[in-house]
Amino acid sequence: MFKLDCEPMEVTFDESTNYLFLGDKRINPKVRTIDKMAEVVYDRQYLARAPRRLALYYIYRKLRRRQEAKLFEDRKLTFEVLVIPPAHLGLEYAKTLGHYHKNFPNSANSFPEVYEVMIGECIFLIQKRAGESPVELEDVVAIKAEKGDKVVMPVGYGHVIINPTMKLLVTSNLRFEGEFDDKPFIENGGGAYYYVEGGEWRKNVSIKNAPALKQYTAKEWPASQKIAGEKNLYADFTENPGKYDFLQYKA
Repeated sequence: MFKLDCEPMEVTFDESTNYLFLGDKRINPKVRTIDKMAEVVYDRQYLARAPRRLALYYIYRKLRRRQEAKLFEDRKLTFEVLVIPPAHLGLEYAKTLGHYHKNFPNSANSFPEVYEVMIGECIFLIQKRAGESPVELEDVVAIKAEKGDKVVMPVGYGHVIINPTMKLLVTSNLRFEGEFDDKPFIENGGGAYYYVEGGEWRKNVSIKNAPALKQYTAKEWPASQKIAGEKNLYADFTENPGKYDFLQYKA
């Protein structure tokens, strides 16, 4: 069991059981299993033999200290932890299902989000639809991040989170308490590209005319410059909430 860098909040994680604790309280996760990922897995031969209840990743929601509860509630923001254990989905590296954020209430804009890599390495595959089309995309970007990097998911972009190593990946994220839409990823067989063994990107043939993949490191990604800094995401937000005003819904 080891501490995650969420100080001053005390969060510990047990890698042997995938249990996460907030202080002494065990937090129950949302668990995504292979049977809930079937439509987005690239390697269909692997999928045919994979255990259907195999857990691929864990999401721990609404983590906060009591003394900061009002800060989150007033801004309608939530802090979460995502755990992706090392695994291969056949040829493909372990990943999340993928989703878009739904729009703010009475707004044409979806809500943005901020991630921080706490353990391991990560690739954020983000993509922006052309208008309301479920299959046409105007932009696809891969952002490589490592421990301590913070990455902003901009307005209008859906994302898939990939663990590109055979080591544990743990991220935290801060976002508006809005809803998600994963149907475009399910209906199109995943994101615009798949990341497979050998570090190769393979295009998703279900998405016609997908733009060429752009690649950045987290430090090069322009949207992240506004929140770059040495403090962990939880501490930075609770000490400097105005820095994250762009995450809030404003009527």
